Amino acid sequence: MFQIHVWNQTDIDDGNECDGGANCQVDCNCLVGFTADEVGGCNLNPPIETGLIGSVWNNVYFDSQNLPKSSAVTDYMGDYVNFSNSPEIGCFRIDFADYLPNPNDISYLRLDESLGYPNINAGEGYNIWEAENCGQ
Repeated sequence: MFQIHVWNQTDIDDGNECDGGANCQVDCNCLVGFTADEVGGCNLNPPIETGLIGSVWNNVYFDSQNLPKSSAVTDYMGDYVNFSNSPEIGCFRIDFADYLPNPNDISYLRLDESLGYPNINAGEGYNIWEAENCGQ
């Protein structure tokens, strides 16, 4: 007795070992902001910084005591930020970052306003992310 197997598309192994997650690219690399989970998928990375807004000025700048108090804050340029405990739901690109040692001893960020000015206030929380989806 012969056994016949009908092949269909689900039987084909296309060589893609990354079949386990939506954030995995065809080349098996995870998108920016995600890390491989070792079973073919990608997991969201946590925010790289969280804190509270100290003050806001000119609608696109904010400072925080939680930001690094050194030139290391400039590493956040090109990253993205979103806000918690805030009416602002957008994800904004960080255009500029700087540390002011004297007399303030504080760091601040400037946000890209191409999507409009963020609706943020002192005392609200922020999260800084590597990826433009801000953890969404």
